[in-house]
Amino acid sequence: MTTPTNPGDWEPEKPTQYFPPQQPPQAVEYGQYVHPEVAAQSRRNPVWMILALLLVAALAVLATAGYFLGWFNVAGGGSGPVTSTYTSTVRATTADDSPTPPPPPAPERAAVPAGAIPANEAARTNAPTGDYNSVWRGTEVTSEPFALAVRDVFVNNYLATNRTEDTIFVYSTVTGQTYEMTCRDNGSYITCRGGENAVVYIA
Repeated sequence: MTTPTNPGDWEPEKPTQYFPPQQPPQAVEYGQYVHPEVAAQSRRNPVWMILALLLVAALAVLATAGYFLGWFNVAGGGSGPVTSTYTSTVRATTADDSPTPPPPPAPERAAVPAGAIPANEAARTNAPTGDYNSVWRGTEVTSEPFALAVRDVFVNNYLATNRTEDTIFVYSTVTGQTYEMTCRDNGSYITCRGGENAVVYIA
């Protein structure tokens, strides 16, 4: 540095201004950067709002299911399923729609044909008749299981209709077929005929 000849002309030398080099922007991996507006919006939507939306959706689903399943009945006029406590009573009627009178009491000992073959214990022991518990076979081709099946179907039909004369259909476990049997009441015992020469007496 040269020294000026005139001291009044001397000025201190200004230091050179130093500017640090600018750092290049740091590389940010994908997915790490969050925009400030997005971050602020996420802070305005807390977890409880999401839970509230889920609760509303669940209530809507339950309300829809309840409507279709009939859980709600507004003022008794709901469209849900209706149950009834009405009990139907079966009653036999005649042609003029009047109740069928019960048959007269059967004798204590039914006078079945002499060739009748006992098919159950009541018939074998000559038990008192009149309650349709005694069963006989009228022919050899009538099997004992079929005779007892005829008696059961006849009694069920009698309890439902109060008729002792009717046509019934009976399944045979021996042949695996169902046969039509016509039953008639002579006042002492019931005779059911049908199938392949099957005859059953019930008293």
